[in-house]
Amino acid sequence: MVQLFQPIYLGCPVCNQDPKHHSTYKISAYEKLADDRYKGYLCGHEFSLFEALQGGCHGTFGILTTFSHWQWSSEEPVVVGRLFKIPVPIPPDVSLFAAFLTPFTPSDGPQVHYIPRVLDMSGPELLISTSGSLVTPSEQLGTEMRLFVGVYGFRKPESRGWVRLLYESLTDFSEKNHGIAIFKLATSLEIACEKAVEAYLNEKNVAPSLVERLSRSGRNWDARLGRLSDIAPTFLSSVELDTFKKAMNDSPKTIRHYRNSFAHDDPITADYHVADEAFRTAFPLFWGLDKILSNT
Repeated sequence: MVQLFQPIYLGCPVCNQDPKHHSTYKISAYEKLADDRYKGYLCGHEFSLFEALQGGCHGTFGILTTFSHWQWSSEEPVVVGRLFKIPVPIPPDVSLFAAFLTPFTPSDGPQVHYIPRVLDMSGPELLISTSGSLVTPSEQLGTEMRLFVGVYGFRKPESRGWVRLLYESLTDFSEKNHGIAIFKLATSLEIACEKAVEAYLNEKNVAPSLVERLSRSGRNWDARLGRLSDIAPTFLSSVELDTFKKAMNDSPKTIRHYRNSFAHDDPITADYHVADEAFRTAFPLFWGLDKILSNT
């Protein structure tokens, strides 16, 4: 089973105490210690993987980095108004779940406004378009520009439905589809809670009929998280557990509320800030779920 959190970039939580100035470095910039702890080669600060990821799980790029297992970036030449295939050196055990395209215009180069868009990222190449906007003069079509490309991937094969749904929610988040992103995030959490409790009870040799009866006894949000909180202390450190409990208490208003609004066609609209808070709340819960499922 693939562990959920395998970051390739980390930020020292001591150096990054100001969330407005958060920086990350390749994980090779830190010395790996025992029990998922790290020490910065330059700063000398020691911290846990959980503390680093918790501190970095905010903002679009921070959230995607927290859940990604592989990243790649490049600056590519493009021509405005054309389709392009950009080769990406994707490892055979990685699937892409998000891509970002950022136009790069040198101050001394042509100033052309265009809209890059990913059309397909299912294969070893990104298929992108570089269409002009409504204000782009037709004579500027065909101008060569530069484009910054960044992609995020997760390890496969991944057969667990709740994990696939989680990465679908991250794809939607990256594409600014915030309502469906939170709906999929919440559904992923609900399924994972069921799986974690079942795995724990099965390890304790609880009769399958009783496991099934317990699962059916409460399928609402509070019941699922309540059962999870009963077994979490066995697997989490005190810092992890405190953060887990806070996230559990916050989740009805930051995740479940917007999940239900989407499901019942409520006119309440989830924007970027709502989605950002939902993923930040979800991180300690997924961390706990991953620890339970990895150790049962």
